[in-house]
Amino acid sequence: MPSRFARARSRREEDALRLTPREREVLGLVIEGHTNQEIAVRLGIQEQTVKAHVSILLDKFHARNRVSLAVAALRKGIFNDPLRS
Repeated sequence: MPSRFARARSRREEDALRLTPREREVLGLVIEGHTNQEIAVRLGIQEQTVKAHVSILLDKFHARNRVSLAVAALRKGIFNDPLRS
């Protein structure tokens, strides 16, 4: 049986990985390899806004960069691996 600490940590991780619809969109485009500028154009938002979303995503996934963010999201099953579909 997991300890209270382990259950609390698990709940915090689940809460952190609750993504907004926009965060999901940005994350999907990051996984596909798009730049911030490309994402901004595609979503009709400012590049600074994309940077803010990416920064939040990096924090939520405890990732150091976009590659580790994409890997973490794929490992957690949030998106299917586009190379295996």
